[in-house]
Amino acid sequence: MHKAAKMIREDELLRLLMAGYMLKEAATHLDLAYWTVRKYASAPEFMVKLRELSTNVFERVDAELKHSKESIMEKLEKASDKALEKMESLLDRQDAGPMLQFKAAQDLLDRRAEVSRTKRVDATVDQKHSFVNPLLLVHAANTAREMDEYAKRHPDDGGERERGRAPELPPSESTE
Repeated sequence: MHKAAKMIREDELLRLLMAGYMLKEAATHLDLAYWTVRKYASAPEFMVKLRELSTNVFERVDAELKHSKESIMEKLEKASDKALEKMESLLDRQDAGPMLQFKAAQDLLDRRAEVSRTKRVDATVDQKHSFVNPLLLVHAANTAREMDEYAKRHPDDGGERERGRAPELPPSESTE
């Protein structure tokens, strides 16, 4: 969204809040989603502007933001209690299919940290990752080249490698 359009929306929201509208009412009036209006209203810059205009309106909006956050948490808490009770009842029902009972049992077990399939493991790692830099690669290539040259000058196979022939095995080491 363009910065100017956002500023106009925020100013309009300020005007509506000063007129006594609640956030949900202002969202409807502005034809915006409630969560968009909440996002605008919870921005620190917006709250500073609102406080400058009216401490009374600021306190009301601040309380509404806190209340809606608390009510969402309360709803989640109640819904999770209901969900747990439903899962427990499914586990005990005889007319529920064995697959449904299995899934309910599995979900209940997954919520226990001791037996969960997604058990979180806390560990500290003392190792540090080192990255290969170009100088290290050049040094490694030079070292490999030096080792090849040394192997050509001092072969372990009696000089056969330098002449292009494979060394012959002594009779005691042959596979006959």
